Amino acid sequence: YLEDNLAGSTNQKELYIGVLSDLSFPLPPLAEQHRIVVEIERWFSLIDIIETGKDDLQTAIKQTKSKILDLAIHGKLVPQDPNDEPAIELLKRINPDFTPCDNGHSRKFSQSWCSVTVNDVCSIIGGVSYNKADIQDTGIRVLRGGNIQNGKVIDCFDDVFIPLSYQNNDNQVQHGDIIVVASTGSQTLIGKTGFADRDIPKTQIGAFLRIVRPKQKALSPYIRLIFQTDDYKGYIRNVAKGSNINNVKNAHLQNYQIYLPPLEEQQRIVQKIEELFSVLDNIQKALEV
Repeated sequence: YLEDNLAGSTNQKELYIGVLSDLSFPLPPLAEQHRIVVEIERWFSLIDIIETGKDDLQTAIKQTKSKILDLAIHGKLVPQDPNDEPAIELLKRINPDFTPCDNGHSRKFSQSWCSVTVNDVCSIIGGVSYNKADIQDTGIRVLRGGNIQNGKVIDCFDDVFIPLSYQNNDNQVQHGDIIVVASTGSQTLIGKTGFADRDIPKTQIGAFLRIVRPKQKALSPYIRLIFQTDDYKGYIRNVAKGSNINNVKNAHLQNYQIYLPPLEEQQRIVQKIEELFSVLDNIQKALEV
């Protein structure tokens, strides 16, 4: 009724007092009005409780995922098998000169695990710089911070493309790459990561991103998990903070110390996390209905 009686132009409608004065509606007895108000307040209160409960449950799901990841990187999520090949054997195949770092923290882990830096097992690759005058509608897609969402690498409607002459096979996005946001004004977004679950043709990272590329593809699923942990996020936010812009230097990533389990245990950890996260994600989806 009100919409049909609004005056004014198509784009700007106005509500005159006369329209309200002439508005008619059914009026129940006073006692019934009180009952209606009480009932509505009761239902609204229940709805508020449900909404609060959903928020609390969503927070609990996020905290549970963080705890699962923490247990995983400390060797407490899946059983350990003494028959697994120790991680150091794999590391020596990557680098015959590899020497493990022995410290007090490493003694808290199984002897089959090995203390390493990211530089021991991954390459850190910088992004492409380009002239703004070269931006065009097709060519090589350049990933920026907005392309890293919810742990994934996505396309955006405002993606930048540059000529094929900028082609660089090193920073071409490959299956197993971990893409890191390396420069931003946000303490929350610095170090944010996305995982490339496939080769992405004609797609390179921009200068404000970094690629963490495992030196063996088999390591990628487990190292991906490390870059989702609160331990990693806290480390990066601490070393990269600046007065205006936060910057992740290559050395920050290279020097980050991790503990690597045997490859077979890595695979068991990844499988278990996928199972647990699937259950939590289904609960999350149900809450969004």
